[in-house]
Amino acid sequence: MNKGIIVQGNAIFSAVNVAVGDKAKVIDNASDHSSSKEEIIKQLDEINHMLMDCRDHFDNVIVLIEDIITIKEEMKKEAPDKAAIGTKINNLSSSVSSIANIAAALNTIKTAIFSII
Repeated sequence: MNKGIIVQGNAIFSAVNVAVGDKAKVIDNASDHSSSKEEIIKQLDEINHMLMDCRDHFDNVIVLIEDIITIKEEMKKEAPDKAAIGTKINNLSSSVSSIANIAAALNTIKTAIFSII
């Protein structure tokens, strides 16, 4: 019995989430790209709380929180600055990569933000 993933020919394998193995499950947080700006701001608040819970793991937690505040302010604007948001999200992503739950939440937010702006 094959339990692997086979991609054949010139096919492109693309997915938001992939789960492989016995009893594997995917929690599809990124499937609804219709998130509103208000929902994204609430999710950013949740990430902010996660950062505070793990603040001892970061030397630059104040900078990370300031980045979240900047993203939230941009999301409140009629026409958010994609470049500014991208810079802040990339900074956050590289800083939190060692904390899996924050990194996953941030990736979901990134997908939601860029699907609506």
